[in-house]
Amino acid sequence: MKKRTKIILTLLVILLLATGALAYHLFYLSNPDLERLLREQFGDAFFDEFNDLPEPEESPARLEDIIAKYEPFFKNLENQAIERLEALFQAALEEYDEQRKRGTLNRFQFTNKYIQAGSLLERQVDASFYMLLGRMETDLIRNNLPTDILQEIEETYTNAKQLKKEELFVRAREKLGR
Repeated sequence: MKKRTKIILTLLVILLLATGALAYHLFYLSNPDLERLLREQFGDAFFDEFNDLPEPEESPARLEDIIAKYEPFFKNLENQAIERLEALFQAALEEYDEQRKRGTLNRFQFTNKYIQAGSLLERQVDASFYMLLGRMETDLIRNNLPTDILQEIEETYTNAKQLKKEELFVRAREKLGR
């Protein structure tokens, strides 16, 4: 009896792991063909152009000066990301309604497409954010200033990103869960 139970549990664990790996592969790994289609639909600039960075300064500065210097760049990045997320969300709603009306809606493909679009956008925003944060760190170090603020900025960014994801999922369920 014990041997049989162990075999069944082992098979269940393997099945769960395989299912998880498949779901991860389908929903979270990039699909180059889908990425190409998304870039055709939204344009390369939609996913790539976030590199509005300040020029390094040679003059000594205070912590407040460096924070003030970078704050508009972080705000601009946030505004661009939110604007593009909203555009992506609206495109998803329109496509969903269109496909549903035509009777061609495949929820799996639709979900996969927009999860990948969101992930692609997130990767590009992350890259720009961390490039900007790295520039700020360089300025702080160059001026012999503490870098503790960087961790606070990164935590604020990560929390804001998580809250936005949760908000979008709630909105999507409300709008698409008809």
